[in-house]
Amino acid sequence: MKYTIKICALLFGAMLQFFTLSAVAVPLKDSVHIKGRLLQEFPAGSIVKFQVVQNYASPLWTGFSKNYEALIDSTGSFEISFLPKDDIFYCKYLIQNSKKNPVQFSNVQGANPVFLMQSGDDFSMEIGMENISFKGKGAAKMNCQYLLNINPIYPRYVSKAIMDLTGTKQYEKELDYWQEAVEDNLRINLGIIEAYSSQLTDSVKRILRYDYTGRAYKAIYGRFQKASSFGYDFDFYKRKLQAVKLRIPDTNDDLAAFSWGYMDYLYEKEKTKAMFAYGEGAVKYDYSYAVLFDQIMKRSAGMIRDNLLVTSFLNSLNRQKDSPLFEREIKKAIDHKKVKIVFDDWLRRNGNRSPAFAFALPDTLDVMHKLADYKGKVLIVDFWFNGCFGCAGLNKSISPVIQKYKDNPKVQFLSISVGASRKGWIDGIRTGMYTHPEQVMLSTHGRSTFDTEIVKFYNYNSFPRLLLIDKQGKNVMSNAPNPRLDGGAGLIAKIEELL
Repeated sequence: MKYTIKICALLFGAMLQFFTLSAVAVPLKDSVHIKGRLLQEFPAGSIVKFQVVQNYASPLWTGFSKNYEALIDSTGSFEISFLPKDDIFYCKYLIQNSKKNPVQFSNVQGANPVFLMQSGDDFSMEIGMENISFKGKGAAKMNCQYLLNINPIYPRYVSKAIMDLTGTKQYEKELDYWQEAVEDNLRINLGIIEAYSSQLTDSVKRILRYDYTGRAYKAIYGRFQKASSFGYDFDFYKRKLQAVKLRIPDTNDDLAAFSWGYMDYLYEKEKTKAMFAYGEGAVKYDYSYAVLFDQIMKRSAGMIRDNLLVTSFLNSLNRQKDSPLFEREIKKAIDHKKVKIVFDDWLRRNGNRSPAFAFALPDTLDVMHKLADYKGKVLIVDFWFNGCFGCAGLNKSISPVIQKYKDNPKVQFLSISVGASRKGWIDGIRTGMYTHPEQVMLSTHGRSTFDTEIVKFYNYNSFPRLLLIDKQGKNVMSNAPNPRLDGGAGLIAKIEELL
C-alpha cells in the first residue's frame, strides 16, 4: 500500500519544503530524520506519530506538543523528518489506527515512552512486541533510554514483599524496604547511563541522570501520599517523612530545571510535605495551593523555582480549589524567559478573558453546535467520558447548580464527552450517571481522548473538567470551581458574577 508522509511545511528562507514517501527530501542540517519498521501487523491506515514537547513543559501536558505523522505502509515501514525548534528536546511517539486511537505495542508501554532527542538525529528503529532497537546517529541515546524506560522502578518480588509487610502492619520495615528497593533501581539506571557515557554528550548525560533520579525519588514520596490507605499512624508516617535522606541532594543546576522527570519529583516532594505539614493528624489531600506556593518560594531558587511554580500550578488546577487564583502571582514571580514562554502560552489559551476555543461539535442527532451559537449566554461546560468514576461524582454534585439555573435563558450547560467511541458516549448518556437532560450533549468521538483540539487547547490531561465561558465567548476559568469540593457554592458565585 502506497503511503504519503505528510509533515508540516518548513519555512526555510524563502523555500517551502515537504517530505513525502515518493521523494523524501534530503534532511536539512539540523532536522531529525527517522526510518522505522514494525515487526508485527497493524491495521491498514495506521500511523506513527512523533510529539515534540515544548521545552520546559511536561510531556504529560496535552497542550504543549507539536505533532508529526507518517503513514505505516503494507510492509510495516515508515519514514519521517522534521525540523525541531530547539537543539535538545523531549519527544513522545505512539502508533495510532485509522481512527486515531492508540495501538498497544512493545513492552515499552509498561513505562513512559518519552525520549530525550537532539537536532540532527538520524536513525532507524525496529519495533517489535518484545523490544525496540535503534541504529544510526543518535541511536546510542535512544537505546540507553529504552533500557531505562523498561526497567521497572520496583520488580514484582518487591511489590509482593511490600504487600506482605503492610498486611502484617510492619510499616517501618515496609517503608525502609521500599526506599531501599527504589534506590537500588536508581543505581541500576545510573549504571546504564554510565555504560553509554562515552556515546552521549555531557548535557544529555546530566539531563538523563536528573530524569531518572527524579523518577525514583518521586516514587518514594508517592508512597507517603498513599499512607492513609494502610491503616496508618499519622505521627509515625510524618516522622518517617521528615527523616527521608536521599542519596543525591537537590540542586540548583539549570539542566535540572530542564528535566521534566526531576521537576515532577520536586513537585511531588513539595505536595507530600504540604499534605503532612497541614494535615492536623491526617493526610490532607485538600490542602490550599497557597501553602504549596509559599513552600516553593521559600525553598527554591532560580530557574528551578520558576519551573516548579509553573509545574505545581498546572498540575494543581483540577485538585486544589484555590490554585486558579494564583495566575497573576506566578506570572509576576517568573524571571526566566524560557519558563515564562510556557506559562504565557498557557495564559493565552486559558487565562481569564482570553478567547475561548471555537468548537464545532455534534450532538446525538449529528447536528453541529458552535461556540458562536451561544453568544450572550454564560456557558458551563462539563468534560467527561464513560467509565470515569470522578465524572459521575461531578455530575451528581453539579445537580443543585443546574437546578438553580435551568430556567435562566442567560445560562447554558453543555456536556462534552471526550471518549473516542460514539457508542460509549451514547451508552454513558443512557446510564444517567454522567449527564443531565438540561445539558446540551456534545462529543469529540472519532479521535483519541487526548488527541482532540479542544482538549489540547485547554491542556486537559485528566477528567472531569469544568470550563466557564462568559457571554462574549471568552474564558473565565478553564478549571472552574469543582462542585465536588464545595457543593457548588464556588461555581454559583462565579456564575452570579457573570450575570
